[in-house]
Amino acid sequence: MKFISIIPIATVVVAPALADQCTSNQYDALAQCSKTVASDIYSFIANIANPASLATFCAGTWPQCSALKAVATSPDGNCQFVLGHSFFVDPIKSFKCPTAAPAGSKRISFCTANNLILSEYYSQLYVNKLQNNDNEHFTYNPTTQTISVASNNQCLEAVQGATPSLITAPCDNNKANQKWTLDNNRVANKGFNACLMTDPNLPGNKVTVGSCDYSTSLGSGQFFADCTTIFPYYVVITSSKGKRISEYNTGLYFNTPVNNTNELFIWDTTRGLIKSMTSGQCL
Repeated sequence: MKFISIIPIATVVVAPALADQCTSNQYDALAQCSKTVASDIYSFIANIANPASLATFCAGTWPQCSALKAVATSPDGNCQFVLGHSFFVDPIKSFKCPTAAPAGSKRISFCTANNLILSEYYSQLYVNKLQNNDNEHFTYNPTTQTISVASNNQCLEAVQGATPSLITAPCDNNKANQKWTLDNNRVANKGFNACLMTDPNLPGNKVTVGSCDYSTSLGSGQFFADCTTIFPYYVVITSSKGKRISEYNTGLYFNTPVNNTNELFIWDTTRGLIKSMTSGQCL
């Protein structure tokens, strides 16, 4: 079994028509800006999805785009440009300029062991293939222990109940259910003993919370790590009889599969090395 990373591509945020349609003045702002850098609105939408173009837009290099920038930073920008049948563009998400992270904070994206990425969509959390948009970009503040998402500037919040769940809500530094620690490839809530969890084998699956399991097992679905630490190739080594090589205290054993991290190895194709995920040592 081999997990292969998904190559990031620039995409525009196209969502179901849930918000109000933008006003005529907001459409005028889009038209004025698009004529500055592209032959038509559709080309502009595709161009602005490029991080370099968005940086130019945000830097104010295109003065004709100042009105559109104002739309993207205003509460009134919570609308949608209807540009064709089933083609909707959210200005707050598509034209949003990044803000500086608070002092000591860390920008981070969270990935499962097989490179599905944590993503926010209408205040719910999912794992999906990489889209490289604001829904996947989070900021962890170690002082307040909050995790905010760039797409709606809200914080992750664990919701207790018979069926615990995970949402985003307006940030509140005093709310225990919004306080998190990042440790041992777990995102753990401080309000109660709960960790993010999902089925990583199902792209688009919802992320919830459950009692933390700090074992090496991947079966709990609680493995979430900084995406920059997730290697592109994970392999399991299987014998002809179905046994898997498992690492334990730097020793290697053939065992019946148990689906834990001891069975995962990193395949370094550049240097031709195979490294144990648990020990960090090479075969």
